[in-house]
Order: sequence, then C-alpha cells, then structure tokens
Amino acid sequence: MRRALPEKDRTATRASFVERLRDLGDDATWAKFVERYGGLIHRVAQRAGLRPDEADDVVQETALSVARTMADFVYEPAQCSFEGWVRRMARIRIADQLRRRSREERVGGGGDGALERASEDGGGGLGAEWLATPEGDEAWAAEWKQMILERALDQLRKTVSPESYQIFFMTAMEERSGADVARILDVSQAKVYVVRHRLLGRLQKEVEKIRADVESGAELEWARSAWAGAGSHERSPG
Repeated sequence: MRRALPEKDRTATRASFVERLRDLGDDATWAKFVERYGGLIHRVAQRAGLRPDEADDVVQETALSVARTMADFVYEPAQCSFEGWVRRMARIRIADQLRRRSREERVGGGGDGALERASEDGGGGLGAEWLATPEGDEAWAAEWKQMILERALDQLRKTVSPESYQIFFMTAMEERSGADVARILDVSQAKVYVVRHRLLGRLQKEVEKIRADVESGAELEWARSAWAGAGSHERSPG
C-alpha cells in the first residue's frame, strides 16, 4: 500500500501533472484529468441546478476551457491552486449553461419573468455563484471524498463474494444493525460482525491507495477507460 506523500512531494507531483497537461497530445494525462475532475464537476453542476445532460455539457466545456488556457496558466499554489482554477472554470461553464437554459425557456415560454429567474438561479438548485462561497468549498471537498469512497467500494466489490459485500454494505453504508442483516440474509450475527470488521479495514486501505494514486499521478486503468469513452458522451460515474 502506498503511503500519503509529504506536502512538498504532493506539490511537486501536482506541478508535474499540470506541466504534462500543457501537452494536449498527452492522452494518458488528460485521461487522468477526466477521471479526477469529470465526475466531480458533474455532481457539483447538478447540485447547482443543472439536469444530467446539461452537467455532461459542463464537464466537456470545462475540459475544453482548461485545454485552451493551459498555455497561459501559471502554477503558483500559494496564490492559486490548480484545483481552485478548475473549479472557477467549472463555475463559469455552469453559469453559461444556466444562462443558455434561461434564453431557451424565454423563447419557448414567452418571456415569463419568474421562469427566467428560476433558470438563472438554478431552477431550485443552488446556482453557479454558490460555488464561490464557503459552502461551495465544503461541497466541492465533500463530493471529492464521496467519489473516492465510491471508487473504493467498487474496487472492494470486485474482490469479495456477493454475500460478503452485501453484508458489509448493509452494515457499514446503510448502517443497519447486525441482527437485522443476519435475519435478512439468513446468516449468523457472528459472521456479520467478522465480515464487517474485515472489509472495513480493506475499504480503508483502498481509499488510501486511491488517494495516493491521485497524489502521485500514478496512471490508472480506470482513467484510461474514462478517456476512451470521453469522445462520445461524458458519463457520470456510479
């Protein structure tokens, strides 16, 4: 298992990643960008009030915006982190989508003022400007952690029996009692507790491994798969 890198090493690996992104022909690095930020942007765009198909467009347009401006980006973590810069790009693209929806609804709906206002502020969502608030910061970080957890759960599921994974998911993720799970699955409570304890440790190691891979810039098979499918239609993970 990889250990988390010291801060100075994490900064160096991020700088290396940013430098490789300047080469628009580096498919492997751009695959990692899609995997690292695509699903995150998609989730946040939906929380801002966009439909899934609109969030797909935001992911693609954000990646294009980053690609077009990489030559001018100056990596100075103390002034502006790369992650913060990507988030600002995403916020602009989310705002563009909300304005586009507003124009389309205004044309189709005869210019209803309430409809236009609902579109611009996210139609019941949090709106694009929400991303610039402390709450937006927290949501971005929370969505990132959730994505890592889901990836770790997916990796765990592939390595254990269906029954063991179901026991673990019901107790650890759904927070059902051991007695309830034992009754539902017709297994002993002792087995439920043993499986939960064993797989919880494996999940924690998988989470740490994925974080280490992201920090070190390690090339991941699932990142290459994400890039291979990105040319047709961006799909949110999970």
